Amino acid sequence: MFVRWACALLAIAASSVICDAQSTYDAIIVGSGPGGLVAAEYLSRDPSVSVLILEAGLKSLAATGGTAGPDYAKSQGLTAFDIPGEYDNTIYTRDYAQYRVDWISGTSMYLGKLVGGCSSINAALYFRPPNEYVTQMQWPFSAESMMSKMDENEKIHSHTDQPSTDGQWYTQEGYKIVSKAFSAQGHREVTINDASARNSKDKTFGHAPYSFKNGKRDTPANAFWAPMSKRSNVQLMTEAKVDYVLRTGGKATGVVYNGGNAKALLSSRGTVIMAAGAISTPKVLIQSGIGPSEQLNLLKGNNKFPGVAQADGITNPYVGRNLFDTNVVFPSFSHPDMKSFRYGDRASWAIDQYMNKNASGPFSSPGPTLIGYENFEVQGRMYEFQTTVLTRGFGEYTARNDALTTSLYVNNPESRAASGFDKNGNWYAFKEGTPYFGTNRDLVALQTYTSRVVGAMTAQGATFLSGSGSDADSVAKWVASNRGLIAHHFGGSCYASSDSSAGSKRCADEKMRVLGTSNVFVADASAMRDGTVNPYGFIMYMGREVAELVSSYISTGGAGDAWATQQPSQVMAYSLPPTSPTSPEVASVFIPSMIVWPSMEIPAPLPTPRCTLNV
Repeated sequence: MFVRWACALLAIAASSVICDAQSTYDAIIVGSGPGGLVAAEYLSRDPSVSVLILEAGLKSLAATGGTAGPDYAKSQGLTAFDIPGEYDNTIYTRDYAQYRVDWISGTSMYLGKLVGGCSSINAALYFRPPNEYVTQMQWPFSAESMMSKMDENEKIHSHTDQPSTDGQWYTQEGYKIVSKAFSAQGHREVTINDASARNSKDKTFGHAPYSFKNGKRDTPANAFWAPMSKRSNVQLMTEAKVDYVLRTGGKATGVVYNGGNAKALLSSRGTVIMAAGAISTPKVLIQSGIGPSEQLNLLKGNNKFPGVAQADGITNPYVGRNLFDTNVVFPSFSHPDMKSFRYGDRASWAIDQYMNKNASGPFSSPGPTLIGYENFEVQGRMYEFQTTVLTRGFGEYTARNDALTTSLYVNNPESRAASGFDKNGNWYAFKEGTPYFGTNRDLVALQTYTSRVVGAMTAQGATFLSGSGSDADSVAKWVASNRGLIAHHFGGSCYASSDSSAGSKRCADEKMRVLGTSNVFVADASAMRDGTVNPYGFIMYMGREVAELVSSYISTGGAGDAWATQQPSQVMAYSLPPTSPTSPEVASVFIPSMIVWPSMEIPAPLPTPRCTLNV
């Protein structure tokens, strides 16, 4: 026991030191994202359960020992990740490049590589999904279970739609303009996370809800890590990038990390929890010899991937498939009543208020002010749309003082991609297909919604800046020419489902275990079959759900029929939704691309990247 914790303590104190853990762990968590940290906190409540968290990146919030931040914040021991108003100035700038993943080829993305994962760098918008979401995607657990576990999580983390400590809302000009436009179209103002509102979202809007406390980020790297950091049975290693899962057949026995220079072993009752994110979790699984046969065969002879050849491969055709992301465009408007606020300017008066008046004022928020929803059918499919209002213009309209942005989302697109390796061992998020307007119906859906929003805004005196005109045809052409923006709301790449039928394409079973394995669980957005509201809150819930399952597994040692290994359905071929560019507004090739956001600095442009913020 002493050797194990001595090694872990040494690793977090001086991350460049690599050593083999000489003892064993009951739970090894791959990635310290929101699902992983929530799971770790619950499991480590039992002092007899040993937990190891392996994080590829660096420390983040002050609670984790992080120190990176602006000079003005150092006197109070705050990092840039603690301060909501520093959101624009962190992950999108060269100074913070070390906090984002660097193992994805072909497309530049702003995915977190730090303690807390996405929840330490996103806007921390916190939503409870509608109850019907879990039934529609054949989630293994009930809406009641989701709600009760979110209730339990909320006893640890805070949430509010009034982030400023003085109880006032700031930078509300955009909120007033859009709320007037929406109200004129029959939309109603609600409290977003109230049960009546979240279960009846159509034509509603309200103030943006966040997981903040006392004007600071209260995401898992603070709310969940802080209490468990004092427990002797849980340790966190930073700069510990997992290469593959050690296994004997379908049973995990440990993990290898940092280029094969270190390993951590499981106890006889131990489990691995995958929480590396929807793009990185399938990467680690395939590197472990768990995935589609063509991917395993591709890497089997490559000595850079020893985990593939360690034992007989586990054919799971659905690892890395079904990847989705929110589809989004960012139309900008001007309005005579608008007073833009740019967080990248770091207005001295706003910083002074935040630092000297109890974390109040605009910097207690990262920017989004209004959230709006509308649902309607397009070509026989029900779509769920979202508006997120920002306090300034987008792209070329950022510098205007009378501009605002309405981020317009398709939360449940049908387009899908598949992540995978190429023959040279490079990892691609979109190796096959595209999650962005991969079907004509997805495009038409967002064109229709955007036209409705533009019409509502111009009817109230706003000017549509982004397009050549505000008529339906002009708006449709503008949407088509701005498709492919990355929203970073990824999911679906190893989805769990209660559907165990012969034709099921699930990747994980009803106990959240990767099919073909007995003790490898998934606790990140990979497990979500379909999109919904900003997924961060659901991922935290998922971490709590998985933790309870893992606790049950540990207590029984995985014995009994209830924990028998389930195999994936071997469907002849997994086909992505067809890419069908049937209208003149749709190009034959859909390539994600990057658009420059305020304060964003791109060190070296990659081929055809187009990336946006992950609010």
